[in-house]
Amino acid sequence: MKARCTDTWPDTIRNRKAIAERWAAGMDTLAIAQDIALTEPQVCQILARIQDARHAARLLSRTLDARS
Repeated sequence: MKARCTDTWPDTIRNRKAIAERWAAGMDTLAIAQDIALTEPQVCQILARIQDARHAARLLSRTLDARS
């Protein structure tokens, strides 16, 4: 799933943090959605965006390490 590029509700810092914490704790996307009052597709889109950002950071780090 491709994450939408947006910084508006429901993709807020507060929701990102709540989703990341619950995902790390082992909750599934439906349980997360019910817990923070979003739809499952919204949770999946935000989770995909979080994962895209983390992947980009790893790639940048590897590129910078290779240059040193």
